[in-house]
Amino acid sequence: MLSGEASVFTLVCLTSYRLYGVFKPIRSKHIKVKYSVFWIVLLWSASFLLALLPFSKMLSSYMIAGMLISKSLYFFGDVVTWPEYQTFAKRVAYLKRNETSIASDNWCDINEILRTDYHDVSPQNKGYFGYYSTSSVCMLKFYRVTGDISPFNLTSSAVIMFNFISLFYIFLAYVNLTMLNKIFASYVCSAL
Repeated sequence: MLSGEASVFTLVCLTSYRLYGVFKPIRSKHIKVKYSVFWIVLLWSASFLLALLPFSKMLSSYMIAGMLISKSLYFFGDVVTWPEYQTFAKRVAYLKRNETSIASDNWCDINEILRTDYHDVSPQNKGYFGYYSTSSVCMLKFYRVTGDISPFNLTSSAVIMFNFISLFYIFLAYVNLTMLNKIFASYVCSAL
C-alpha cells in the first residue's frame, strides 16, 4: 500500500506541476527546490501514514482479522478470530470475577487485560494478521470475509475513492493539456 499510494500522490503532484507549467510558464521556471522537497516529504509522509493506519490501536478490532497463538486448551486451532477472542475474554472475566463485560473493544487492550488479570488462562500471542494478509501486499482489503465485524471496510473505500478522484483529476488535466496544445497548434499554423 505504501508504494501504491506514493505513486498516486507522485502522479498527482507531477500532473499539477505540469498544469502549472502550462498555465504559468514564466513562474514555473522559478520554482525553488525547497518547494519540491516539501511536496516530496509531504507525499511520502501521507503514504506512510496511510500504510501504518491499519496498525493503530483504535482500529485494531476492525483491521486485524485474527491472532496467531500457541497451542491452548481453550481454542481449537492456532488462529483466533476477533469474535472468538472477545467471547473468550468475556467468559473468563465472568467465571473468574463474576464480571459481565470487559471494558475494551480492541485486541491490544483485551490481550493486556487477559495477560495481567487472568495470566493463567491467557493464550500466548505470536502475532496479529488481517488487513494486509487477507488480500495481497498492495491491494486493500475492500471486501468482507468470514469473521469480520464491520460489513464494509471504510478505510479501504476512502483510499479507493481518493485514488479514483486522483485518476479523474489526472485524466481531466491531460484532456485540458491536449486541448490547449491543439488550440496553440492551430494558432501557430494560422500565424504562418
